[in-house]
Amino acid sequence: MKLIYQITLTLILATSTSTVIAGSQNTSENNYIIARQDKTIKLTKLLDAVSKQSKKKFLIDSEVGVNVVAYGIDTDDITYNELLHLLGRNQMTAVDLDNYVNIIPARKAKRFAQVLPSATGQKIENDSQWVTKIVDCGNLDVKQLIPALRTLIDVNGHMAFYEPSNSLILVAPNATVVRVENIMMELNKNNPKRKS
Repeated sequence: MKLIYQITLTLILATSTSTVIAGSQNTSENNYIIARQDKTIKLTKLLDAVSKQSKKKFLIDSEVGVNVVAYGIDTDDITYNELLHLLGRNQMTAVDLDNYVNIIPARKAKRFAQVLPSATGQKIENDSQWVTKIVDCGNLDVKQLIPALRTLIDVNGHMAFYEPSNSLILVAPNATVVRVENIMMELNKNNPKRKS
């Protein structure tokens, strides 16, 4: 009888504890949703402000959300570079096509990323802008680099290798491409001779 009593008491405590835990999780999720709703800004309001300052014309992809989550942003004074950064943090990006800046979901960005010629050293005005770049691997074996560097590329980006020229093809936000290039330069310093 005592054993049945202990088992029953254990089951009651376990059930009530899981209910309390589930209830507290639900409350924190609701608080998070409320906090996000309080900090949303209409995307159109941001685009209007940037359009007035930059004289750029915008088109919004139908799959893009109407709100952006942001804290401490003065929508009247936002610059184009700040807009690009804010879009990137909200899984969106801006692409220049046909004299319009197209606001699209980040997952579509690799199809429209600006191609950067390797030799020119062309600078990009914003780290959030998506680019395509071919990077010479120097003394490093391109096939060995892929597994080591793949985790640095955003899920919406792309990394591939072209073995005949020992090059990486990167499609990602400019900041990510620069980071990968810097890592490759450091690896090349420590690997003076390529092993064939």
